[in-house]
Amino acid sequence: MKIFVAHSSNFDFKNELYLPLRNSSLNNKHIFFYLRKTVKKK
Repeated sequence: MKIFVAHSSNFDFKNELYLPLRNSSLNNKHIFFYLRKTVKKK
């Protein structure tokens, strides 16, 4: 499944949203598109 991740810029989205998603098992099962590409690919 392709998932587009949108969010407010008013919080620490890198550490509170992007990194947990990238480190979860969901990252291996789905394709995530992030609003702001701030996380380096593994």
